[in-house]
Amino acid sequence: MELNSDSILRFLKASFKVKEPLDWGYPILFVGLGAALAYGVSMALFNFLPWSSTSLIGYSVSSIILMLFAFAMPAVFLSGATLDNISGKYTGFGSSILALLSGVPVYLMTTSVYNVLCYVWMRLGNTIVYPYLFSYVANDTPATLSLSFMTDTLIPSICKCLLFLGLMWSSFKPSERKIAKFIIPLIACLASFDFLGGVCVFITFYWLCYVRETTENIWGPILCLAGSRLTGIFIGSLVSRVDITGIRTYQDIPMTCFYSAAPAFMVAIILFAFFMKVLGEFHFTYNNDIYGDSFDEEYRSKREQTAPGFLKGFNLAFFIGFIILLAVWVLVFRGYRP
Repeated sequence: MELNSDSILRFLKASFKVKEPLDWGYPILFVGLGAALAYGVSMALFNFLPWSSTSLIGYSVSSIILMLFAFAMPAVFLSGATLDNISGKYTGFGSSILALLSGVPVYLMTTSVYNVLCYVWMRLGNTIVYPYLFSYVANDTPATLSLSFMTDTLIPSICKCLLFLGLMWSSFKPSERKIAKFIIPLIACLASFDFLGGVCVFITFYWLCYVRETTENIWGPILCLAGSRLTGIFIGSLVSRVDITGIRTYQDIPMTCFYSAAPAFMVAIILFAFFMKVLGEFHFTYNNDIYGDSFDEEYRSKREQTAPGFLKGFNLAFFIGFIILLAVWVLVFRGYRP
């Protein structure tokens, strides 16, 4: 009996202690715990706060709590276990500008896909499933746009990119980065708590993984998300997302959403192809000059030897974090929101 107890204790200690170097599955435990804690704190706060959780101020409070507990704190706490700089390295002003501009096709594609999915979901006789975080603003003003940009784009971009494209990305071997381009978007989709927008989150983070790979830092993806949001501000009157707070049936969805969906989707594909080529060539040129080539090969060789294998990410910590995230999903899907 004592032998069994010791074996269990050793197993639990090996499963939950901070691993060095860190595998990609371990942070999911902290994301799940942080999301559950943020959910509980928000539920408690809005019992006595004077604002609705769907007001812009209420949304901002909920967003900051979730970003802090589920993404920023785990990324900072675990950053020392990756044996790598999770923010990456600076690759120049040019790559940053390209990353910012690549937010244009991200907005066009995700908006068109989201609108079509909303229509199909409603056309099948279903009701709108509200995400964990959303807000309703009757009239946009410079003040509301500034606050909205801060709490739905800038802060979430930094926090999520730190965790997914900094911490988790650095936990993969360089030879397994192709797998990372599917694993990270799937986890980001799971942690979005957005049923109808989940596909858009996957598309967005799949592209962000490519931007992270070619710019070699998290600032490229952050700028890409900022560029996507700015695109929505400037061309929102031409290509805009369905306002889920104002529809009850599929007939309430404006037809302009469909008139713009097809051309927006086609333009997005063309722009994605362009930015893939330009960013890819920029990355190749940067890493094959007389200053960067030897460093890059040395770095890749070291990371290949020290980083854990892909399969090591499927551990007990990952599965517990996954179950916690699913539990929060069920609560949100059933309408139990702050």
